[in-house]
Amino acid sequence: MCVTGKGTSTEDWQLLPAWLLAYGVEHLVLVDPERLHPAHVAELCGLAATCGLELWLVAHLPAGGA
Repeated sequence: MCVTGKGTSTEDWQLLPAWLLAYGVEHLVLVDPERLHPAHVAELCGLAATCGLELWLVAHLPAGGA
């Protein structure tokens, strides 16, 4: 299962751990985490730890060039 999106309300964040566990999500992939505010990355790291998820930090670099 792949889920993508951006929660904007406090309720979204409060329900997220229950939703992840209920649907058996096992991996949390952050693409371009360097673009996120450090506090958001810390929150997502905590979420992964709380829910027992594998956390993947992926830097999406353009192919080719220097």
